[in-house]
Amino acid sequence: MDKRTLLFVVSLSLTLFVVQLFFNYQNVTSDMEWRQQQIARAAMMQERLEQDVAKRTETETSLPIQEVFADASGIEFLSYGVENNGVTLFLSDRNLDGEVYVRKQGEGSLKRRKILAHEDSQHVFLASASDQKVSVSYARSRGNYDIQVVSSQNTEDQHLVFLAETKDGHFSFPLNVPSFPSIALSREGDHFLPLGIYQPNTGELKLLNQLEDLSSYTIALTAPKQATAADTEEKYYVLENEYQQLVFSNIGAALVEINLPLESEENSYSVVRPIEIDRDILEDYPHNALFPKYAYYKADARGEVVKHEKGKEGGYYPLLRRDILSPDGLIASRVKPEHYALNILSKYPEMAELPFQMSFMDKEKIVFEARQPHRRITKTYTLQQENHDSPYIIDFEVQVEGDSQGLWLSSGLLDAEWMSGSSMPAQKLRNLRQGKTEIESISLPKSSTVVNNSAPDWVCNSNGFFGVILDPLTEIGRGYRTDKVDGELVPSRLVEVGAPLGRYPASSLPAYKLLLPLNQSGSVMKFRVFAGPLAADVLHTLDKTYTNSATGESTDYIESQTVKGWFSFISAPFSKLLFWVMSACYFLTQSWAFSIILLTVALKLMLWPLSSWSIRSMRRMQEITPLVQAIQEKHKNDSQKAQVEIMNLYRDKGVNPLGGCFPILIQMPFLIGMFDLLKSSFELRGQPFITGWIDNLTAPDVLFSWGQSFWIIGNEFHLLPILLGLTMFFQQRFSSTAPKDPNLMTEQQRQQKAMGTMMTVVFTVMFYNFPSGLNLYWISSMLLGWGQQWLTNRNYQPTKTDTPQPPAPKKKGGNRGKKPRSNKLSIAQS
Repeated sequence: MDKRTLLFVVSLSLTLFVVQLFFNYQNVTSDMEWRQQQIARAAMMQERLEQDVAKRTETETSLPIQEVFADASGIEFLSYGVENNGVTLFLSDRNLDGEVYVRKQGEGSLKRRKILAHEDSQHVFLASASDQKVSVSYARSRGNYDIQVVSSQNTEDQHLVFLAETKDGHFSFPLNVPSFPSIALSREGDHFLPLGIYQPNTGELKLLNQLEDLSSYTIALTAPKQATAADTEEKYYVLENEYQQLVFSNIGAALVEINLPLESEENSYSVVRPIEIDRDILEDYPHNALFPKYAYYKADARGEVVKHEKGKEGGYYPLLRRDILSPDGLIASRVKPEHYALNILSKYPEMAELPFQMSFMDKEKIVFEARQPHRRITKTYTLQQENHDSPYIIDFEVQVEGDSQGLWLSSGLLDAEWMSGSSMPAQKLRNLRQGKTEIESISLPKSSTVVNNSAPDWVCNSNGFFGVILDPLTEIGRGYRTDKVDGELVPSRLVEVGAPLGRYPASSLPAYKLLLPLNQSGSVMKFRVFAGPLAADVLHTLDKTYTNSATGESTDYIESQTVKGWFSFISAPFSKLLFWVMSACYFLTQSWAFSIILLTVALKLMLWPLSSWSIRSMRRMQEITPLVQAIQEKHKNDSQKAQVEIMNLYRDKGVNPLGGCFPILIQMPFLIGMFDLLKSSFELRGQPFITGWIDNLTAPDVLFSWGQSFWIIGNEFHLLPILLGLTMFFQQRFSSTAPKDPNLMTEQQRQQKAMGTMMTVVFTVMFYNFPSGLNLYWISSMLLGWGQQWLTNRNYQPTKTDTPQPPAPKKKGGNRGKKPRSNKLSIAQS
């Protein structure tokens, strides 16, 4: 092996070794970061568990705890006990007879109590001033319940009260375990009743109603009667701040309305602009423009809950589908409670209509409670006032004590947004896989779909411009469910507006909802709920506010925005690029319409070299057209040979026959991206350009309208598509090099002219119901392309291209004195 080869081998080996070291370092670094994230996540989960247990554990003062002494002076302490109905239940391994002395924890005086009964195996005693009986609870075989456990002894290292759980009859401690025999208490309504005795040496809970020696002095608990929706009048309660008006129903303790204030002088924090639909409903259907729709209760400045007979007329955007009233005030279409947002659903329909009692309400918070024989549900909503770091956020807590199997939390049904002849529903979720977050789009179901092999961080149900994000902050069940509801069953508000002309058929406006399973631990489940516009500034603010400072993990709410379209997998990157450029232009112009025009200028400048090359290629194609025709005439009986010679001619002259197609092909992804951008960018919704004509860049322009609807054009005249068609027509006439006299045109030129005319008509019809922003973009693009073509043609220097000349006529006298025929070709001018 020579030195050069050896040097090459050594260099290659060193290079591969360094590359391997680099990638090993990258893998080690990535692994360390993942481990640190997992450690931080585990610590965070442990902290959350401790916080959850601390919140669910009752304080000593809230439980009926008593101190039990053997003597009247209170020196000889026996144990801690619990009192119910005048009877003290306590534990002691001593042989006691006669009397004991008790007092409520922290009080001074002792009261004498006679020992009524005792049970030797569990060392349980009952003591009372008279022959009274103690009420004892019973164990539920189904459901999850919190149990408060009172230790018989207390030390510096051990608490007096511990939290335990029963899950479908199985007893356990989620965190700390008592070291001494203890008394288990179960909540029954507003009271705690003794349930059983916990023995730490066996880890078992012995139920009091199973101790025969005490049966004469115990009373079994009876299950409460369950209320039904038919027995309860539906009432509405309102929480409100600068961003949301939340309307709760006592049926399901759920959100029947989420109304977003429209941007105005009095609602300066709102980013929701009114559009044509809002104005039409307020003007023509004022009975359906009340917010809230029915009489409601609301806490005033003093904290008193006051009834209001009528809501405000107009000024809000209804995020959820609402009841539709007839002009006489009757309900024409009712939204059932199963479709309310944040309602709890199960396979039993009556669960959705469970009546709740409002137990607390002020300006920021409302609490609902419901009781069934086998479960108790508490739902708490908090809407913070003047919190601009977390706009459109609802803090929601729910606790299901008892049977919580098969329960789902619903996102509710969003009202529809209409764009170019269809609605735009979309659903997304965020997953954590192998330490990395992934954003996934959910396929819209045909009826109902349950997915069990996923544990989403959050889910988003949107109508294109607005959305509801359910973000569980504590552990919930695994999987998710998505349901479709026909538009005829729960119609959108658009149906009423478009009914006279059939503009918005209910069958084209189905609704969708996402559902998350609740856990079965009986613990408090916390959710962060976003309900508002999917505006980039709003979502970025939330991501900044809720980024985990310990792990650096972002909530990624900005990813809830969805680019909708048939080719969204292609157009999504272009849409993001276009929006970034438009945002930069908006910073300069403060007008989204002018930003679209400046965006078009920027794209034209970026594509200028390619477009210029394409125009010059088209000119060269026109120059060699006579040569191509001559070859076709020469080999008119051998098309294959003619094709070979034509391709050789293209190569020799440096002409690409497809060069004229490149500008259109290059612009198509941007055109599709712009179309999809207008369907997903909330910032453009309701943005005007020329008031009274172009009032909404995401909707067609309206110059004027009439009563009767016609095919394609409907009942509105859109001027921008007509201007677009005229621009295309004159641009083609300007760029054409064909003779004005049709008799002098070649067959190919006639076909090109017919194709251009047809494309003008097709684009005019196709763009007639497209958003005005898209029409502005395409008109600006064509005008700029027209100008570029004029400049390029003006500075273009034709190449000298030979064209064959017809042979000269023969002269008399033979060939004498005749010059030889020249093979030189003349210049072809286009």
